Amino acid sequence: MINITTVNGFLTKIDQKLEVIKFRPAPYLILIIIVGFSLRMFYFPHDLPITLDGLQYFWYAMDMSVLKQFPSGYIIPNNGWPTFVSVFFSLYNSNNYLDYMYIQRLLSITISVLTVIPVYFLCRRFFSVTYSLIGATFVIFEPRLVINSLSGITESSYILLGATTLFFILSNKIKYTYVAFGVAALFTLVRYEGVLLIIPISIMFLIKFRKEKKIVLKYLAALCMFLVIITPMAYIRMETSKGGHDGIVSHAIIAGPQYYKNTLDEETGQERIFQMFTKSITYFTQYLGWVLIPLFVFFVPIGTILIFKNRDLKNLTIILVSIIFFIPALYAYSRGIQDTKYFYVMYPIFSIVALYGITKIDNKFRKPNIIWLLVIIFIFSSSILFLSFKDFNYERELESFKIAELVVVNAKGVNDHYPESKYYFVSELSEYKFPTLSSSVSTGPILFATEGFGSLEEFIERYRDQGLTHLVVDNSEKRPDFLHRVFLDEKSYPYLIKEFDSHENGFTYYVKVYRINYDEFDHK
Repeated sequence: MINITTVNGFLTKIDQKLEVIKFRPAPYLILIIIVGFSLRMFYFPHDLPITLDGLQYFWYAMDMSVLKQFPSGYIIPNNGWPTFVSVFFSLYNSNNYLDYMYIQRLLSITISVLTVIPVYFLCRRFFSVTYSLIGATFVIFEPRLVINSLSGITESSYILLGATTLFFILSNKIKYTYVAFGVAALFTLVRYEGVLLIIPISIMFLIKFRKEKKIVLKYLAALCMFLVIITPMAYIRMETSKGGHDGIVSHAIIAGPQYYKNTLDEETGQERIFQMFTKSITYFTQYLGWVLIPLFVFFVPIGTILIFKNRDLKNLTIILVSIIFFIPALYAYSRGIQDTKYFYVMYPIFSIVALYGITKIDNKFRKPNIIWLLVIIFIFSSSILFLSFKDFNYERELESFKIAELVVVNAKGVNDHYPESKYYFVSELSEYKFPTLSSSVSTGPILFATEGFGSLEEFIERYRDQGLTHLVVDNSEKRPDFLHRVFLDEKSYPYLIKEFDSHENGFTYYVKVYRINYDEFDHK
C-alpha cells in the first residue's frame, strides 16, 4: 500500500525546492526559451520552400534588398514585417533561394521565442514570479504558435508587439505609457488591424492619468508619437503600392464599412447581412473554442468569470483590448474566411486570464508550488501531443513540392488542387541565381479553379483558350467528382495522355498527371 505520510513528505520536499524559483526566475525563463526554440527547430521544415502569404513577404523583402528601396506594384498592406526581413537579406549573400527562406523562418522563430519576455513581464503586472513563468510557458509552447512561427509570416512579430504594448500601457508611470503609443504604431505597421488598438490605450491613458496636470497636452504628445511613426510608412505605401492605398486607414477603417455598404446596396442586401452576421457569430464561437484547446480550455473559462467579477483598472484594460482584438476576427468570419490566426494575438491575454483560473485552483491546494509544476508538465505534454497529431505530414509536403517541380517542366496551365498546388509558385526557383528580383522569375503554370463545373469536358472547354494544358489529379476527397472519375477510370478519357504516375516513380503521395490532347478532344 502507498504510505500517505511518505507521499506528503516527498511532495513537501519538491515544494521547498520549487520555492527557490520565486527568487531566481531568470534561469528558468532562459530554460523555457531554449526548450521553446529547440521545439521549433525540431519541426523546422528543411528543404521545403515558403508558400502562400509567406511567399509574398519573401518577394517583397527580396526586391527591397536588391533595389535598396521600397518596391512598387505590390498589394501588401502589411509591409512592416517584410521590410524588417529585407535588412537581413541585405546582409546575406547566397545563390540558393532556400537560404533566404531559412533566414525568414529563423527570424519568425526567434521573435516567437523572444515573445516570452514581454509576456512574462506583462503577467508580472498581475501575478507573482511563479505564476508569470507559467504565463510565459503558455505562450512559448502553444502548438499553433509553434507551427505558425515556421511559416515566416507576420503573426510572431504581431503578437510580440501586442504584448509589449499592453505591458507599457499598464504601467503606472506616464513616461512608460508614451512608449506604449510608439510600440502600438509598430504594431500597426506589421498588421493594419493594430490601428484599432489606439482606442483602448487612449481610453486607459486618459482614465489612469486624468488627475495629471495638462493631461490633454500629454495625451496629444503620446498621440503624436503614434502618428510620427505610422505616417511616413503610410505615405510610402501610397506612393509604391498598387492602387495607392496607405494600408492603414484604407484597410482597417474604410474597407470594412465599404464592404457592408456594397452588400446593403444589392437587392437582397438585408438578407445577406443577416447571413453574414449569423456566419460571423458561428465561426467566431467555433474558432474561439478551438484555439483554447489544448492549453487554455480548462483555465480560461474560470479566469474569465473572475476578471469580470473583479473589474479593476488593469482588468478593464484587458477587457477593452480583448474587445478590440475580437473585431477583426468577427469581420473576417462574416466574410466566410475560416482561420484560427485571427485569435493568435489573444494568446498573451489568454495567458493572463488562464492564470486567474489557476490561482483559483491554487488557493484550494496546500502546496501551491506543486500546482505550478503540474501545470508546467500539462502545458508541455499537451503541446507535444497536439503537435504529434496535428495534420502536417512533412514527407507528404516534400513529395508535393518535388512533384510540382516535375510537373512544371511541361505544363503551362493546370487545374488548381490546393493545398498541393501551392508549390507551383516556387517550383522553378532553383533554376535562378539569387538574390534576384521577383519580376525576373517564373511563377509556375497558371492555375484554373475547378469549382462549379459538372463535367471534365465543360472544364476543359472553359479554359482551353486560356492556357490549360494538363490535368493533375489525386484521390483527395476535396476534388470535384469529374476529377475523381479521371483518377479512377482514365481509360474512359482517350484524349488524356498520362505523363506521370507518382506510384510508378516511388512516391507515397498518389497523383497522376495528364496532358490534354486537344486534337483527340475535338474528335471525341
